[in-house]
Amino acid sequence: QDCAGASGMRRVLRLAARAQSVASQLTVPRAAGARPRIVQGSIPHLALRAMSTEAVPTLTADAAVRSQVAVLNTLKSDAMRAQLEGIKNSGADLITKWQSMLGVVLPLQIHSIVMLGYSGDQQGLSKFSSDLFQLMQSGEHELRACNDEKWTYLLDVTFGVPPGKKMTVHEARSVAADISASMQSAEFLNKVDATVAELPSDASTTAKRQHLLTILLPLHMEVLGKHGYPGEAGYVQAQLALMEHMNDQPVIMSVMAATTAVFNRAGIN
Repeated sequence: QDCAGASGMRRVLRLAARAQSVASQLTVPRAAGARPRIVQGSIPHLALRAMSTEAVPTLTADAAVRSQVAVLNTLKSDAMRAQLEGIKNSGADLITKWQSMLGVVLPLQIHSIVMLGYSGDQQGLSKFSSDLFQLMQSGEHELRACNDEKWTYLLDVTFGVPPGKKMTVHEARSVAADISASMQSAEFLNKVDATVAELPSDASTTAKRQHLLTILLPLHMEVLGKHGYPGEAGYVQAQLALMEHMNDQPVIMSVMAATTAVFNRAGIN
C-alpha cells in the first residue's frame, strides 16, 4: 500500500470489533446481510481481541483456497454488492473509497482467518497475508487464481477498473520510498501547514485527517504516475499491487516515516 493506504488499513481494522456480526453468516452467503460501517474517520488501535491462544497452524493451499472462496461468495451476496456499489457511487475521493472498500472486506477476512486458527487482530491478519503470499509465490496457481478473482471482483464493482500490473518487491520499495520522500519534503509540509490553517482552531483530529486527503491524493497520484500507474485507475491498481508487499520491512519503514512527519506537522496525535 502507499502511505495513505497503509494508514487506511490500520483505520479500517477498527471494524474488526464488529466482525462477529458479519462473520456468523460468512459460510452462508445468502444470509450475509450484516452491514459493517463504512470507515471515514480516525486511525484507532485495533479493538478486536485475539480469538485463539493456540499456536497458528501451518497454512495449506487447500485451506487458503476455501477461505478466499468463502470471502468471495459473501462479497457477491446482494447486501455486500450493494455496499460496494454504494461506495462506487458515493462521490467520495479515491482514498476514502479505497478505505471504505477495505471496511467491507476486512471484517470478513478476519473472521475467515480466525476459523483457520489465526488471531483476529492486526498481527494475525499480517501473518495470514504473509503466509498467503508465500504460498502463491511458491507456485500455488489455484490459490493465485482465487485471490485474483476476489480482487478483480472488488475493483470492478467498487471502482469499475481491472487489476493492473503487479509490482516486484523492489518496485514496491521504490514506490513507497518516493511517496515517503515527497510527503516529508519541505514543500509538502508547508502545504500541510496551509491546509490545517484552513480549518477552525478547534477542528477535530478526524476533520484534520479528512482535510489532509485533499493534498495527499494529488501527491500520491503524481508519484504513482511516474511509476506506471497513471490517473485514478492507476491509483486503485497500485494499491492492489502494493498489498502483496505490505509486510516488507523497508515498505513499512517508509510508510511510518511519512505518516509520522505529516501527522506531527498537522498536530495529529
